[in-house]
Amino acid sequence: MVHGPQFPVARSAKFHIFFMSFAPLYTQLRRHAPLWAPFTSQWDQVAISSRVRLARNLSGEVFPVKAPPEVLERLCRKILREAGASPMLRGGIRRRIAELQEVERDLLVERHLISPGLGRGGPGRAVVIAPNQYLSVLVNEEDHLRIQAVAPGLALDRVARLAGCMERALAADCAFAFDEELGYLTSCPSNLGTGLRASVMLHLPASALCGRIERYAKALQKLGCALRGALGEGSEAVADLYQVSNQSSLGEDETAIVERLQSVVEEIITHENEDRLRLVREERVRLDDTIGRAYGIVRFAGFLNTEEALSGISALIMGLRYGCLRSVSAAVLNRLFLDVQPGHLQALVGRHLAADERDAIRAAHVRAALASG
Repeated sequence: MVHGPQFPVARSAKFHIFFMSFAPLYTQLRRHAPLWAPFTSQWDQVAISSRVRLARNLSGEVFPVKAPPEVLERLCRKILREAGASPMLRGGIRRRIAELQEVERDLLVERHLISPGLGRGGPGRAVVIAPNQYLSVLVNEEDHLRIQAVAPGLALDRVARLAGCMERALAADCAFAFDEELGYLTSCPSNLGTGLRASVMLHLPASALCGRIERYAKALQKLGCALRGALGEGSEAVADLYQVSNQSSLGEDETAIVERLQSVVEEIITHENEDRLRLVREERVRLDDTIGRAYGIVRFAGFLNTEEALSGISALIMGLRYGCLRSVSAAVLNRLFLDVQPGHLQALVGRHLAADERDAIRAAHVRAALASG
């Protein structure tokens, strides 16, 4: 664990109330490093994590986008009861979104345990997370249920099996809305059919530096896939992290969707590794300049916003892999990648921070971590 500087904090009664209110959740989360962030110094690490999400709605019930609050609350109680009884989720985290502070919601979004949409709150919204955080059930987001499984690296088959196992456990007590022609019925037409959205998070610094990202996006669209930011639909790419996912789940079975995405991702990984080699062999000055500029900014800046910090850390990870940055460890960069995000930074300090104050404390924390790295 990276220990930053001891920031001055007014130890008032208000501070203790604020910190103690979210400290249990923060403590639970920190027991496990996020499964999506195992950055290493391995040259060929491109796939950061794999995820499969299954969208399901309860048969005979109004979907969340149209359901009144009292219906959503009733369904939430039912789903929490059934999900909480599952051995796969027992002993984990179970929270209603409305009962969480803003910083707690940020913590869960930043760890990719809930979507930004669910984090915005609303009646009957909740989440149940397995103790080791590899599996979670989102309640009353766009659909009644979103079953999500995550694993490090390129492991689509594994997460598909995990999500399917959780779905079968819930189906024993919950009948899902299903049509013989359309398959599973969902709020969004693109999820009709299997209700499956598979994705792989990729670290593509060389492809970005070589200007290939737009070409990837166009080619993937023709193959029925999409290239998005790390938080999925509607999110911007930050720190050279991209999510590749299937766009439709109608007309194919789960196996075909997963196999097609696996093939697409493997090809992108090949191109990324080729670009990494080309940069080292043919454009070393440009590569060193990119990494050196990033190091100078994050190592000495007095203020860092979230995007600047994450982009800088991404460049340092690249430098670590290329062997031109030996003073920092992968463990330090992994820890920083979480700590610089708004929710984690405020939890680390133990109080709410205004934007300017957050930028200054973020920069101080990064400087201290890199100096001791």
